Amino acid sequence: SNAANHGELMGASTGPVLLFADNKCVFAQDPLPGSTGRGASVWSRLPGHLHDHATQRPIVLSVMGIDATSISDWTDGQSPLRQLLMDRIKSMKVQGLLPTIILWQQGEADARLETKSELYGNGLDKLAEILTQAGSGAPIVMAFSTYFCRKAPSREIQEAMTAKTHQNGRFKVGPDTDAG
Repeated sequence: SNAANHGELMGASTGPVLLFADNKCVFAQDPLPGSTGRGASVWSRLPGHLHDHATQRPIVLSVMGIDATSISDWTDGQSPLRQLLMDRIKSMKVQGLLPTIILWQQGEADARLETKSELYGNGLDKLAEILTQAGSGAPIVMAFSTYFCRKAPSREIQEAMTAKTHQNGRFKVGPDTDAG
């Protein structure tokens, strides 16, 4: 996925972005630390698009792009990714960099697994709980990202995401990458 540095590196770089990685702020370029791929990232382009909407503070990103993961990989019990997520939020808190917004782009693996809407919705609730336990109450903006391998987007995952944005004020509608 492009969210995990799997985009095509083309032409000139977008320039470095301010990134929280390895427990400190750094300037980084594609491929961004924190993701599994070696290519371009959508996140390196984001600050330039947000400048008109940003506050006076600099935009600092923290990337956790792990391809081919299900929501349960991020939320179940002692899952390594759950612990990684909690540790990242806690580390950011120590540095005074608690997220003001969390961008959630995940769903393709659950589409492949044919995860049911109720199960995915429960996973989103667990995600919000994990983030709260780690110290972040930031809104979670969800990209509708459920398209898997030339199949139609997952109606089940889309239904769960839509339901959460209507019943829980913490979840917000993000970009629909299924439509693009």
